[in-house]
Amino acid sequence: MDIRDKVQIDAIKDRAGYSICDYGTHVLIYNGTYGVYVQEEDMMLNPKCYEKK
Repeated sequence: MDIRDKVQIDAIKDRAGYSICDYGTHVLIYNGTYGVYVQEEDMMLNPKCYEKK
């Protein structure tokens, strides 16, 4: 399991603490301190459930 998967799992557990920003073929998942870029086809999250900034 790499860091992108771990951040997605953390974002699932703590939805209010994470935000998602869409960049075409990649998505940035961040919590204000750190973030990771994930390809859209590797997303485990539903971006509609997260606050977009």
